[in-house]
Amino acid sequence: MRLFLDHYQRTIVGNYAGALAQASAAFAATDPARMADHTGCCLDGPGRLSVPCLGHVFEVEHPGAKVRFAGTALEPNVSLLIVILNHLARADGVPVEGRLIPYRDLPGGGVFWGAFARYAIAPLADHFGTRAARLLEAARPLGGEPMETRADFSVRLPFFPRLPLVVQVSAADDELPGTANILFDASAPHYVHTEDAAAVGSYASHLLVAVERGADPAGLADHGVV
Repeated sequence: MRLFLDHYQRTIVGNYAGALAQASAAFAATDPARMADHTGCCLDGPGRLSVPCLGHVFEVEHPGAKVRFAGTALEPNVSLLIVILNHLARADGVPVEGRLIPYRDLPGGGVFWGAFARYAIAPLADHFGTRAARLLEAARPLGGEPMETRADFSVRLPFFPRLPLVVQVSAADDELPGTANILFDASAPHYVHTEDAAAVGSYASHLLVAVERGADPAGLADHGVV
């Protein structure tokens, strides 16, 4: 799937250099077969993992920590690159629980809650609040499936094979604006750091908005999406 490859723009590493070096070192020190087993990703050959992510597939080389869109020489935005490496090194393979929790209930999530609400949840509420039913169609190319919750419309998105998100939107009416939320499985801390989970939510949110708009997504590089 080529949702964003035609508009690819690599983000300069800049202030992420330290985090990238740390993530790369942890990834290089972890056995590839263990990472594949614990994440549900595929080990395609010696030192090469295939990581599905919201309709894209990333190829990751071990121990070099090179991450590319499958079949291309393009790397993802540095924040997503770090999330992928950290996820592979951190995952311990515990089962997905099926119990949903908000971001602020992740370990230390209260510290990052304001930023998460601003960059991940608010764009969903602003965009889908007046077109809530379109959430279901926007989620389809990202691997999303509708599900029943108390919200008007909800989808389950497999960000990684064992890191599902649930995105909820309730429509605006004459008295109240539209609302949105992003929920994580209670097992999420076994698969991503809480700070990385914020990037996960932002990435999913902006992809959903871009897909529904059907517009040029080049500007999403500013949000760490491509």
